[in-house]
Amino acid sequence: MKMRKLSMIAILTLALASLTAHAGEVTVKDGKVRFLAVGKPSLLKIKGEGQSLNGSATADVKGDQAKIGGTFTVDLKGLKTGIGMRDHHMQEKYLESEKFPQATLKLAPFSGKLGSEQEFKGDLTLKGVTKPVTGKATVTQSKAGEFEVKATFPIKLTDYPVGVPTFAGVTVADDVTVETEFTGHAK
Repeated sequence: MKMRKLSMIAILTLALASLTAHAGEVTVKDGKVRFLAVGKPSLLKIKGEGQSLNGSATADVKGDQAKIGGTFTVDLKGLKTGIGMRDHHMQEKYLESEKFPQATLKLAPFSGKLGSEQEFKGDLTLKGVTKPVTGKATVTQSKAGEFEVKATFPIKLTDYPVGVPTFAGVTVADDVTVETEFTGHAK
């Protein structure tokens, strides 16, 4: 009987420890990226999405505090706006996705309370040019240890050799909002 109680106490202690302290690598699964570009005139809103966000992060969770950082890539060829001609122009003329198939975000480690929005900094490489970015991210963790990360950050098209897209008298504004989200499980 004493051995059984000790075993139960040991199991509960290990279970609580795994919920309150976890450090390790998180592999991205179910990653998505979206962008919103507003046209001039501002009535035009161009929304795009891609399902090919990949990468890995390091996570250190202690209680309700988390520290996370990592490197993420998105396959630019997978970005779609829902209009074939616009997608073709975006891929061929502006992103040159055959020559530059990926964009990469190196996320500097940031800390904060799980479930609350935190500021992050990183470096975005697009078409061979790397520029610093700053945004907001929220990290949550399930009891099973799976992480969900949602982040938003602005970029300026003129910071990269993309050019400002124009078609039929409509020009896209320089500022584009990028949103990413992924789930991942710590190894």
